[in-house]
Amino acid sequence: MRKIILTFVLLSVAVTMAFAQKNRVKEYNYFPRSEFYIQYGTPSIIEFTTVLNSEYKSPSAGIDSESRNHKFSGIVALGYNFSITPKLSLGIDGNFGYGMADIYIDDMADYKLPSPVFVCQSSISSYTVHLSGAYTYWRQGVMECSGGLYLGVSIMDESLMNMNEADLDRYGLLPPQETDKVRFSYHITAVKFRYGDTVGGFAELGFGYRGLVNVGLSIKI
Repeated sequence: MRKIILTFVLLSVAVTMAFAQKNRVKEYNYFPRSEFYIQYGTPSIIEFTTVLNSEYKSPSAGIDSESRNHKFSGIVALGYNFSITPKLSLGIDGNFGYGMADIYIDDMADYKLPSPVFVCQSSISSYTVHLSGAYTYWRQGVMECSGGLYLGVSIMDESLMNMNEADLDRYGLLPPQETDKVRFSYHITAVKFRYGDTVGGFAELGFGYRGLVNVGLSIKI
C-alpha cells in the first residue's frame, strides 16, 4: 500500500511540474505566489531519540533493557507555502516517518539471565502537521537561501510485533503495551538552498520533527 501511495504522489508531482513548466511565470519576483513541494529526508532527531531509546517497562524492579537492529524509513513530507512578500512566506506541511527496533532484556534484579531475552519488535509511526513561516535572506537570480520555523502537532503510534510471550511468562514479566502519544511538534530550518525559477530543487539542514537533512522539488506558480 505504501509503495502504491508513493507512486501516486510521484506521478501527481510529475504531472503538476509539467503543467507548471508549460505555463510558467516568467518573472520570478512575481508576488503573491504559491509554492507546492515534496521532499525526503533523513530520520528526524525525534525519531532517533525515540527508537534508539525504546525500552521495555514492567513493575518488576531492576530490569535493564535495550533496543537493537534499528531501522528507519526517513521522513517524507508534502507542503504548501504562500509568499506574501519577496522575503516572507507562510505555509502548512505534513510529514510521515517510521522506525523499528528489537527490544531485549539484558538483566533482572531477582534473576540472572544466561543471555539477553528478546521481548518484541517495537515500531513507531509518526504523523506530523506543521504551520510554518520562512524568511529568504539571500537571493541572486534563480538561487535563494532561506530559514524557517515550523510549529504543530505530532502523533506517535507505537505498535508491537512478534512478541515473545513464552519467555515473558517464564520470567514472570508482563507483556509490553502499545501506546499512542500526541506531542507538540517543532522544527527549525537553519539553511535551505533552492535553485530554479518555477520548477526548482532544494536542500535544507535543520533540527526537529522533520528530517535533519532534506532534499526535494518544488513548483512556484
